[in-house]
Amino acid sequence: MPLSQSPLDDPVSSSVTVEDVSAQVRSWVEAAALRPVPRPAKMLSDLLRDPKGLDFTLGFVDRVIRTEDPRAAAVELRRLAQDPPAFLPAALRRVLGLGGLASQLAPTAVVPTAQATMRRMVSHLILDARPRPLSASIARLTADGTKLNINLLGEAVLGAQEASRRMQGVRELVEREDLDYLSIKVSSLVDHLPLWAAAETVDHTVETLLPLYLEAARRDRPTFLNMDMEEYRDLELTLQVFEKLLDRPELEHLHAGIVLQAYLPDAPSAMARVRRFAERRVAAGGAPLKVRLVKGANLAMEQVDASVHGWTQAPLLSKEETDAQYKRMLLEGLDPARLEAVHLGVAGHNLFDVAFAHLLMRERGIPSGPGHGVEFEMLAGMAPGQQAVVREATGTMRLYVPIVHPDHFDVAVSYLVRRLEENASSQNFLSAAFELDTSEELFEREQQRFVRALDRALEETPCPLTAIRTAPPRSPVRAGCSRSAPRPAGRARRFPQYAGHRPVVPREPGVGRTDHPSHPRLRARSGRGPGRAPGDHRGRGLRDRAGPRRTAGLGGDRGGEARHDPAPGCGDPRRAPCRAARGDGGGDGEGPRAGGSRGQRGHRLRPLLRRAGRAARGPERSAGRAAPADARGPAVELPGRDPDRRGAGRARDRQLRDHEAGSAVPPHRCPGGAAAPRGRRPPGRLHSGRRAGG
Repeated sequence: MPLSQSPLDDPVSSSVTVEDVSAQVRSWVEAAALRPVPRPAKMLSDLLRDPKGLDFTLGFVDRVIRTEDPRAAAVELRRLAQDPPAFLPAALRRVLGLGGLASQLAPTAVVPTAQATMRRMVSHLILDARPRPLSASIARLTADGTKLNINLLGEAVLGAQEASRRMQGVRELVEREDLDYLSIKVSSLVDHLPLWAAAETVDHTVETLLPLYLEAARRDRPTFLNMDMEEYRDLELTLQVFEKLLDRPELEHLHAGIVLQAYLPDAPSAMARVRRFAERRVAAGGAPLKVRLVKGANLAMEQVDASVHGWTQAPLLSKEETDAQYKRMLLEGLDPARLEAVHLGVAGHNLFDVAFAHLLMRERGIPSGPGHGVEFEMLAGMAPGQQAVVREATGTMRLYVPIVHPDHFDVAVSYLVRRLEENASSQNFLSAAFELDTSEELFEREQQRFVRALDRALEETPCPLTAIRTAPPRSPVRAGCSRSAPRPAGRARRFPQYAGHRPVVPREPGVGRTDHPSHPRLRARSGRGPGRAPGDHRGRGLRDRAGPRRTAGLGGDRGGEARHDPAPGCGDPRRAPCRAARGDGGGDGEGPRAGGSRGQRGHRLRPLLRRAGRAARGPERSAGRAAPADARGPAVELPGRDPDRRGAGRARDRQLRDHEAGSAVPPHRCPGGAAAPRGRRPPGRLHSGRRAGG
């Protein structure tokens, strides 16, 4: 059945049929089944099929390899050895059992051996970064014409020393003659990426990465640098760094690329942004750019981040939505005119997506093979038979190859865990990839998922934003851009999980995530401080009840209300005469705050008065002996108090006794002689009855 009957000049239409795609996939699966399967790949497929395989592998990696203490790792090794999974060969199960017993006697000898064994088991997924082993691995993988995308693994760094070490490792890879394509991550090469100071962070990142890009461009055969993508919060930062770097004149002829994740709602707008930048660059005589299109592999981390902060997760809420958006971006990207400025890397192991892109290229007259703007990319070590048949059919294959030094293998654990978890999930194509030739049920399952996602992509995608913005309000263009279902409004539009119909591609980038620090509305405040996030009403009730006097200058939404000018003749606006002049109540039972701030005032002034008293008494008097007047040290002047009142308790007591007969409260020593209202507690006493100075 045809997928669409629209004209072929429409970038989101195609006459490719589901039958064509299924036939192509079936032929690839049958051809891959005839090829020999390497032993590590066979073990990986058995691991994914074994119900206990994933739990055992993750437990071994997380609790035996990552643990620094050999004794603690030995305890976990003994626990895992009690129930070995069936995917391990019989010999390895016996070795595991013996190792568990011996670890109790010699943990420092057994645990390193177990760790080295696990590293060998995953050596086809993560290569050794040392020069000689890496050279041998590169020669083996590229012998059949396969190209490589090398990535020196490393998670986000916090210190400049670690960032410098990672940068040096990448520079050594750039200098190698047998490598021409590298992936880098901003968070693993640059320390401290605060998003509240977005502009300064972008400048700092560009300054750090510029020498690396210049070194890659100056080589006889320039090294292709691909800027990888991680969390949603890094999307805007990475885009700005990418554009600012490659907009420099000295890099205008360097071929470079960036990764976009289809499971982010902002991915289509990011693709359009990169395309506009690339078109300007090519029009000015520069080299085209490349976008490596992936579905996204950080879903678990995004879900944890959203749960901790109480946000809606940044990625799309279902796998079907992600698949639909991925196909939509393929339909738009595989256009001969657009490929002149933006080359496309079709990354993924789903053979239905690969076959659809391959047939779409044939339909639109895009030649296969290198040099025509399209590359198919997969992960090294995953389904090597299918990789081989796809390379033969399409003429291109680039393998994503992570590498790590054995001494730093702990940084590869998170990558390995992500890959194993996503491949073991029943929603992932690789969970069925090794049985498609023998299980018709699994083949039908994957085919139906492809059909539903493609139908959703074609039915629910809006027109390009440029067409909507440039068209008049009631023009036929805007009318033709309406969806088959009504557009969600109000809260459902900003938070799609409340809507009965959730679009695959939101009309506005970043809907539902305006509370995230990386959102443009908050980044615009980077030069003025963080301010208050949209929708954050915490503390406003307390601020309103406290009144403007208590919250002046404390930074409400944008710095708080303005301070009140003190009353004439009084230097401290917190004094009773000043409050009486402002009309916010005094101590005589009148006003909105009558008699209600004595405890607050005492709590606020107590530490200041104590420090002033100790400074005025000096060390001798603090030790219990009377000190001469000249030994009390310099006078300590508090705001709104006379300089001659230095916190001496004896002078204050004399003042109180002198006024006991005439008035209940002595006058405050404010300039001008303004007296405090009656009914207030003497300023030299606190509620505990102790002197303010002692």
